[in-house]
Amino acid sequence: MPRGRKRRQLNGDSKSPTKESNTVEDCGEDNSKRDPDELPSIELYEHLNQAGINDRGASKQCRAADGLEDATRQLNSDERHLIGSLAEDWSLSLLTDPQGNGLGKDSIKWLSYMIEDQAHLDGDCQCKGKAGQRLPVLDGRVKTSGSIVDPVTLKLPNSGSRPNQEIRQVYKCCSPHRPDRVRLLLPKVLPCTSACTVLELDTESGESGQLKVSFKLQEKQIMRRLSTIQGQLYVLLLLVFKRLLPEAPGSIRSLRACHAKALLFFMISEHSNDQESAWTKEKLISLLKESLGLLVSYLTATKTHGDCMPNFFMPDATLRLKSTSKAARIDFKKEKHRIIERLRTLQKDVSPLLNFVKNHVSARESDRVFQLFTALPMVELNDFEAFTGDALLYLLVQHLFNQIPKLQVDARKKFLQHIEKLRSLPSSSSVSTCLAIMARLRLDDTESAKEKLQQVMWRHVEPCRFNFPCEVEPDFSFLPEFTRKLIKITPYGSGNMLQVNFRSLLMSLQAELLPKEQIFLNEWRRAVEPDPDIDELYALAHYSRNIEQIRKCSKKIWELLDCENRGLGDAQKHWSVARKACFNGLFMVTMLAAALAALSRVPILISDGPVLVGVAEILIFIVAAFACLQLFLHTKFVICLFYNTPSRYQSNQRLMLSIFAILPILSVAWSILLNQRFFLDISNIIGQRLLPDLMRFRQTADKIFLELVLALT
Repeated sequence: MPRGRKRRQLNGDSKSPTKESNTVEDCGEDNSKRDPDELPSIELYEHLNQAGINDRGASKQCRAADGLEDATRQLNSDERHLIGSLAEDWSLSLLTDPQGNGLGKDSIKWLSYMIEDQAHLDGDCQCKGKAGQRLPVLDGRVKTSGSIVDPVTLKLPNSGSRPNQEIRQVYKCCSPHRPDRVRLLLPKVLPCTSACTVLELDTESGESGQLKVSFKLQEKQIMRRLSTIQGQLYVLLLLVFKRLLPEAPGSIRSLRACHAKALLFFMISEHSNDQESAWTKEKLISLLKESLGLLVSYLTATKTHGDCMPNFFMPDATLRLKSTSKAARIDFKKEKHRIIERLRTLQKDVSPLLNFVKNHVSARESDRVFQLFTALPMVELNDFEAFTGDALLYLLVQHLFNQIPKLQVDARKKFLQHIEKLRSLPSSSSVSTCLAIMARLRLDDTESAKEKLQQVMWRHVEPCRFNFPCEVEPDFSFLPEFTRKLIKITPYGSGNMLQVNFRSLLMSLQAELLPKEQIFLNEWRRAVEPDPDIDELYALAHYSRNIEQIRKCSKKIWELLDCENRGLGDAQKHWSVARKACFNGLFMVTMLAAALAALSRVPILISDGPVLVGVAEILIFIVAAFACLQLFLHTKFVICLFYNTPSRYQSNQRLMLSIFAILPILSVAWSILLNQRFFLDISNIIGQRLLPDLMRFRQTADKIFLELVLALT
């Protein structure tokens, strides 16, 4: 398959030639004939273009996807193909999350060929001599009748910074199926055999021994050759099918990305003769309305209730509506009626879609598409001399990181040789610097490590996040205590995974080893702002002396934690959220109980003379007040937990939250009623003596609270 992205091979998106009018009458006539959708179309095009949904943004995503595919093939030693939104360049920008990981809720999808012989389709196979059984194709599907083993799909859930992955086993067909349809969209200079047809498991029918003919590799080639207008039309269709219709009243979720793709292919084929005038930014909304009208006509024409529209590559086959219910069969007759009604309404008035685009589609803060080294296969190979590029960088960093805990003086020379080799690779400066500093600390060369840390230029430190397989927990006792917390071991699959962010390690080492005047927190903040993760924000908040900065880091961490929880199963997700609420509430109630115990001594401490109140009681009261403030700030979080939890978890959590809500209220009310004079006197003491120290104490308490949250999650 040819690598890279070929621009504007299907249709151009340049404007059609126009002639300027020389008279006022001609101008007036032109204005009267102007399409009312023309100006909104131009505005929509400009907005999507500024959001990075254009040919340039697609090319950037294409390069990142090709890098992942090349490195994965080297590490796995098999012919694996990347498919889906990441490989097709266009829809990924709609799926971003606050983690800076462009994949969002989407998965990294792979096609992996079965080891068995190729599949031979009846009517396509031209193999001479002995060949396998010819499989007839009916309605785009193949009945195997047990002649070949059904392929399987392996799903790997996300964990921390590691995204979801899905590996589909497929059979390679010996010859392309329906090459005449493929040639309608691919240029003639590109042979159709460069991307083979495959057979994959038919998950829609649920029948065993049945496979469906898939053109995913041809679709990948076609999508990479879209013009900007064609790509934007596809994005708009995706927004309608996957965001606008599901979130509207009556929630319609039966339309998928394959329907949007098929509609786009039919539109390109329909306008193949007027490509210069059809695909312009002035006609973007008109093209969208035409696409929606085409889908309505297909839905109306299909006879079977579950059918949606023809398959572009196999017009005699149909694409089916997605079933949204696993427990019961969906009523496709009513579903199709609702879809047709909603599409016709949207075809008449596209303003809901335009408002949605303006409010929800914007440029990403980071140029990074995704973190490559968190998505690679987790393999451990000591012989990495035969690898190149990103695969070599991954294996070399993994080898050096595993060697540091057991590094000895006599092995230092060889270790430094590997460090020099690592430095010669692109985008490895911060990783090599961090590894070199850790090695110096392991060999008790602290002064040399400090000198290396003083040379770090933060504007050149790029984010470097890695996931490694881990059988035995490494010993990093030579590192500072907080730095060790940033090296995480989490369960993944049948083993464990080591998560390392080298930029956060550099931040922590610099703060722990250098004097305070040599720590530049503002430079840290500017370095992590475009693409932060939890570890970096945690380190920044831990070492910061600015209360506002700590607050911002804490808020961002909660956003990222919520983002991670969206990828977990229901049980894991709600247990994770409940655990955070439990320990937050436990901390607050403990502080209030301590304040209550202190207030019980008030009758002894207060007399007619001067007020004698111990400093310990005052400090405990301030901590209790801070706990109340935190409880108030997290009210929204607790309410979300209370109402968004499945019924099987609600009873225990309601009891827990009720206790946490009632105890502070009763404690404070009882204290106020019994000790009114004490509160008046203590307010004077706080205002006169403790106000200067209050801000410093609040900062310390914020850090304690943040560390509790991070340690427990």
